[in-house]
Amino acid sequence: MAKTAKERVRKWRNKKIKEGGRSLTAWLEPEIAKMFQFLTDYYGESTSFLVARAIKALYKLTLEKESSPKTGSQLLAEITDKLEDGVPFQELKGTLLINWFRVMKAEGVSFKEMATMLNDAKVPTPTGKGKWEEGMIPVLLILSSALSPRKKS
Repeated sequence: MAKTAKERVRKWRNKKIKEGGRSLTAWLEPEIAKMFQFLTDYYGESTSFLVARAIKALYKLTLEKESSPKTGSQLLAEITDKLEDGVPFQELKGTLLINWFRVMKAEGVSFKEMATMLNDAKVPTPTGKGKWEEGMIPVLLILSSALSPRKKS
């Protein structure tokens, strides 16, 4: 007797699980759903292939970033460029700004000097009010390390 489509799919999924694959379910916000639909139509691929393509591209970008670290001045320029392009500060705070803090700290720049540089570059504070003060930076660094996932060695 021929196997049903449901049985063939179950067998295929079990095979992929044994090979290290996994199922993925995600909820997309309306704006992202529109982008996803555009990409699906543009590439004419199934969801699995499109998600795989996106993950591979993001993985490659991540490895490129890891292999060629930026200087503090490059990161600050990137922060100000993104702010000028309308990227909300909250999107930069958890990634790019924290990376800038870490790079500057590694370069031996004091928190006070960092605060001055951020004020000179007109980078808003986390609340959007007032000016950067040296005490704000270590607090953000501590919070970011407490909230961020640990890298595997």
